[in-house]
Amino acid sequence: MDMFTVRETVGLLSDYRIDYSAQTLRSWLRQGKIRGTKSTNGKEVWLIPQCEIWRLIEAPQWEGTPYEDGIDDQTQIDRFFEEVRELQQRINELERENSELRSKLWDENEPPF
Repeated sequence: MDMFTVRETVGLLSDYRIDYSAQTLRSWLRQGKIRGTKSTNGKEVWLIPQCEIWRLIEAPQWEGTPYEDGIDDQTQIDRFFEEVRELQQRINELERENSELRSKLWDENEPPF
């Protein structure tokens, strides 16, 4: 597993236009919000596994969805229900549009039967 220093992680994240400071990352490491390994040589040198960096890169795309990291079960359920309502509304819109297009097609041509 590839490991990266905090400074390297800041650079990788900035390549994806995600701007977290080294100070923020170190704080999150101390709090356990992201996983990493602290060196034992007396200095605060952290190594962050590549999978954690990917998690930080992918996290923003899931914010506000049922798949967001760290949300409670009820929030996740509520978001799934909202997603279902939105999908049902979109299905209804598409069915209306389909019906309108079919009726226009039949107006221009004789029904195929």
